[in-house]
Amino acid sequence: LSLASIIIHPSKSSAIRFEVYPTSLIKNNFEGLVVKLINRWIYDLQKDAFWSYFSQAQELFWESTDCVNNLCKDVVLNKKLMTNLQESRSDVVHANAIGPFGELLAELLKISFVYSLHFSPGYTFEKYSGGFLLPPSYGAVILSELSGSMTFMETVRNIIYVFYFDFWFQTFDMKK
Repeated sequence: LSLASIIIHPSKSSAIRFEVYPTSLIKNNFEGLVVKLINRWIYDLQKDAFWSYFSQAQELFWESTDCVNNLCKDVVLNKKLMTNLQESRSDVVHANAIGPFGELLAELLKISFVYSLHFSPGYTFEKYSGGFLLPPSYGAVILSELSGSMTFMETVRNIIYVFYFDFWFQTFDMKK
């Protein structure tokens, strides 16, 4: 559990044992980033233009995944923390599938991991990590704003979204 955590408070007692570690992120900065991302997503993104909307959404994802990558580095490069985790003899890493960090940590600690899956844009992570296949003619893609009951033209639009998320939209900035 990072000292910058804004959901779980490291100083409060809990039935779950957390290993608290220092991070390069400051709690106020992390909280500010989350609020900024939510505000930009709700108020600033222009939904009327397909390309500009998703390029702006991709920037939001890059900003948040940069933060997740920094947290990952802070854990993996912290020798004392990694030693404590190995000596704790934990059975499992509970990880959010939105980032690759949980898998990496479980592999380094040589223990199992369990995903807590929310969703990813275009079901990209679910498709390539978990093998979850959803035919575009059957179900609307996440972030498409389409419903489960689609007309023929909405199904065509959904297929275009599938191609977009598969080939253009990147949740992580792969150049970094």
